[in-house]
Amino acid sequence: MLVVEDDPLVVRMLERTFKKLVPDLRCEPNAPSAIETLAKEKFDVVWTDLDLGVGGDGIDVLVAASETQPDALLMVVTGNIHLVAKRAPPLGTRVFAKTEVAAAVACVREHAATLASKSP
Repeated sequence: MLVVEDDPLVVRMLERTFKKLVPDLRCEPNAPSAIETLAKEKFDVVWTDLDLGVGGDGIDVLVAASETQPDALLMVVTGNIHLVAKRAPPLGTRVFAKTEVAAAVACVREHAATLASKSP
């Protein structure tokens, strides 16, 4: 799972939340580093904030992910939900408001369970 988030407090919260569920969690602080990582590694889930500061946003990350990780669950979790309407994420992206983090986490858990049931 790749998490793209520029707020260190949110990163720590997500690391604690996904510690047991996703042992291979990778975190990147901005769009350029995330896009570089997506070109080199494979992920089942890409979770990004929308507003990542200078250098690109979460939509840039999701577009790169949709091209390099066609089977990944793509998610954007943001406090700026109104910005999603201005720049649409790739088709199939799950969009969550910051107030819906619990639902987003449940979505990741469900996806992980589905992948586990398909493993030999």
